[in-house]
Amino acid sequence: MRPKFSKLTKTLLIAAVCSITQVPLFAQNQKVTVNLKNVPLGTAIHEIEKQAMVKMAYSKEFVDTDQKVSVKSSGEELDNVLKRLFGKLDVSYSYEGENVLLYKKNNSEKKEKKTNCLPRKPAQGKLAFPERC
Repeated sequence: MRPKFSKLTKTLLIAAVCSITQVPLFAQNQKVTVNLKNVPLGTAIHEIEKQAMVKMAYSKEFVDTDQKVSVKSSGEELDNVLKRLFGKLDVSYSYEGENVLLYKKNNSEKKEKKTNCLPRKPAQGKLAFPERC
């Protein structure tokens, strides 16, 4: 005999499954308001962790927490703040549930950011363009 579930039980089960599948989006959608000028990266990380209710995991071997940074935001999503904070640094990040993993950018990430890879002098002869810069 199959167990009988009430409509309420089915609804709660569906809501629970839906909320579990949205956990990875939780962290990046958190709103952050900061006004940090010329502070160590470690201080900025700590302040953002408190406000966004996330934990940032990193190795001091790869992330220099003593370098000075500045970032300002007013009720912006965490992802936008992190893009600005780490954009010019040698740090990249990814989300793992409610955690943010920080790591050193690799060379391919740096190369993708180049926008003008063509030589500035006029070229002569046969030209070969690289697939990636």
